Amino acid sequence: MLTGPRIYFAVARDGLLPHFMQKIHHRYETPHNAVLVQGVWTILLIVAVFHYDEQKSPLDAFDALTNYVIFGGYTFYALAVSAVFTLRVKRPDLP
Repeated sequence: MLTGPRIYFAVARDGLLPHFMQKIHHRYETPHNAVLVQGVWTILLIVAVFHYDEQKSPLDAFDALTNYVIFGGYTFYALAVSAVFTLRVKRPDLP
């Protein structure tokens, strides 16, 4: 909850996300719009994953979300490692 909105803020400051996400709260000096977007995104993910059933608990939704996050993380780790090997073959002169 602390790092996600700040990443949105930095990306918006670089011009890759909408401008409203880089606004800073005048009193708390936090990226409040990015925090709101993070909260809405979290709620949407929970609603999408958790389908109410008497045999399921909210813990099942948490387990499903962590499974998706871990799968996505491993996918991007594998892409990063393969990019290093590809770079070594295509551009061996780079440091």
